[in-house]
Amino acid sequence: MMLLPDWLPWTLAALTCLFGVVATLACLQHAWHARSSAGQDLGPVTLILPLTGPVPGLEALFDALAAQTLTPRRLIVAVEHAADPAHDRALALAARLPFPLVIALAGRSDQRGHKCTNLIAGLRLVDRADATAVLFDADICPRPWWLATLAGPALAGRWDLVTGYRWALPGGGGLAAQMLAWFDRAIAVLPKPPAATLVWGGSLALSRRALDRLDFPTVLDRVLSDDLAIGTAAHAAGLRVLTRRILLLPSIQEGSGFMIRQMRITHLHRPLLW
Repeated sequence: MMLLPDWLPWTLAALTCLFGVVATLACLQHAWHARSSAGQDLGPVTLILPLTGPVPGLEALFDALAAQTLTPRRLIVAVEHAADPAHDRALALAARLPFPLVIALAGRSDQRGHKCTNLIAGLRLVDRADATAVLFDADICPRPWWLATLAGPALAGRWDLVTGYRWALPGGGGLAAQMLAWFDRAIAVLPKPPAATLVWGGSLALSRRALDRLDFPTVLDRVLSDDLAIGTAAHAAGLRVLTRRILLLPSIQEGSGFMIRQMRITHLHRPLLW
């Protein structure tokens, strides 16, 4: 039987402690960045939320927006038409917000994805008073520091587009749903260098420079995926894209159909990435 050297257990213990210290320091660094971003208020921020249907959980989302450490200038809710259930839902909940809510009616188009049509209508209401516009989805669960952390680098002029990513939560379905969530989380933690210009439409801040440089009615026309189209256009325009790793937002996984759709859209718009 081979005996282990006396120094080996102590060395392993020291390496384990060193790893714990490094991991703790990394966590503290991320927390400090979130806290420091939360203290920034460098200009007005307009939120743009594309909606359709009954939108379950909208109350919780509006309460989370009301609790943000950075108060936005206004919330633009973009819907297809006034008969869409999301229209009355948003207006009925507007009193929960400490800032104005504006409805943008997008109309119907068979030339692009429904969400893209709504975003075009919402972005048309952005004006020169807005230092930054933030696009986001209704299924995220933002923490109070979400908006400041997302918009802070764009407001400061250091980056043109700032994005996060979803942290998939299986909404049911047993082992299959768990496996899909694990797969999506693996994508979430992959390094995303700025040169890749990958953005996620669930949380995306657009600086004043990005708003001026990108022609969104053209960028979002005849496409299915808003984020892949915006990322491609940002790369072509030479804009700087930052993925904030501390912005992993809980999002309920919609099942296998969602993942299949995402992979097909990626194959269509970014075949090299696929």
